[in-house]
Amino acid sequence: MASNRLRLNPTKTEFIWLGTARRRQQLANDKVSLSGVCLQPTERVRDLGVEVDCDLSTAAHVGHITSFCFFHLRQLRLLRRSLTTDAAHSLSPCV
Repeated sequence: MASNRLRLNPTKTEFIWLGTARRRQQLANDKVSLSGVCLQPTERVRDLGVEVDCDLSTAAHVGHITSFCFFHLRQLRLLRRSLTTDAAHSLSPCV
């Protein structure tokens, strides 16, 4: 990283230990020093918008996407009064 003039941003850098529950228990949960920056392992990380936990489960990601979709559906409900009937039908086949 140093040869490419890059530095770690400790506020944005996360790392995770992956493995079985038994293997992860054997690992120390101490901080790891990388390029002079101390990092604490986390239970879940986000990479390219996908949330993954230490069991390689995507349950956290699915929950996040579901809540995001429901939020936007509720926002569309508030706009319904402002739309014409044709516009509302094009947004939702159920209306």
